[in-house]
Amino acid sequence: GKLLKTGKPLLAAKPSLILWEKDTEPYALKRDNAIIKLAKNSCVEVRMFSGHTLYDVEEALAKNKGKAPTTNNGVGTLVKALGEPAKPLPPPSKLPPLPPSVANAKAYDVPTLKQMGYTASVKPYLVGGETTGLARMATMLKKTSYIRSFKKPQTRSTAFDPPDTTMLSPYFKFGCVSIRDFYWGLKKVCSGASHSKPPESLLGQIYFREMAYMMGASIPNFDRQAGNPSCKQIPWAKNQKLLTAWEHGRTC
Repeated sequence: GKLLKTGKPLLAAKPSLILWEKDTEPYALKRDNAIIKLAKNSCVEVRMFSGHTLYDVEEALAKNKGKAPTTNNGVGTLVKALGEPAKPLPPPSKLPPLPPSVANAKAYDVPTLKQMGYTASVKPYLVGGETTGLARMATMLKKTSYIRSFKKPQTRSTAFDPPDTTMLSPYFKFGCVSIRDFYWGLKKVCSGASHSKPPESLLGQIYFREMAYMMGASIPNFDRQAGNPSCKQIPWAKNQKLLTAWEHGRTC
C-alpha cells in the first residue's frame, strides 16, 4: 500500500501506472485482486497482459463458452477454432536504467537459499534464469530427430541424466523463456517433414499445458480438493496407526 501511495522505498514519487503479466491460479488471482484494489484506492492505473501461455486464457475460455476443455480432443478442437497463436515480438533494443537508489542497493538482491532458511544445494539440477533457459531451448530446437519422433507415452518420468523430456517447463512457468518462441521453433522443425502428432508430440504437450491453465482459471478451488468439482472427494483422516502400517507394508 505504501509503495502505491508514495513510491517509497523503490521510487522517488508515487507511480501513475503499474503493469504485470496475468496469472491464472487461485493464489495468484487472490494476490492480484488485492493489489488491484489497493491501486484503485490510490488512483493508480493497472494494466495486465497475457504472456506465459500461447493464448490469452480468458479469450480462450470465452471461445469455449466459458468452460475449459478436459480432454486432448477437446483442447485440439479449441486450438483449431482459435487459430495460430501470435508470433513473439522481438526483444527491445534497449531498456531504461534502474534508479541508482535501487540499482546500487543490496536490499533488493534476490535472497539466497540460506537467507530463506533452506540448505543450499551443492549442485542444482537446473539453473534458473533467461540466459540458461534460452540456451536450453536453442539446444533442444537443434535436435530435429528428437522433436519429430517425440511421443510422450514413450518417455520415462524417472529419467534425469539424460532426461527424456525438454526440461523447459520451469523456464516457461516463470517467464524466463517464451512459450511462443518454442512453439514456432517446433513448427519450423516439423514443417515439410514426417513427425509425431498431438497429443503425443511436443506440440501436443504444449496444448495440454494450455488446457491446464484454462482449468486452473475456471474451475473453482482448483488448487485444493475441498470444493473442487473436478476432484473426487476423499474423506482423508489422520490415523497414526494406519499410517505406520502403510509405512511398514502391513496394510493387508
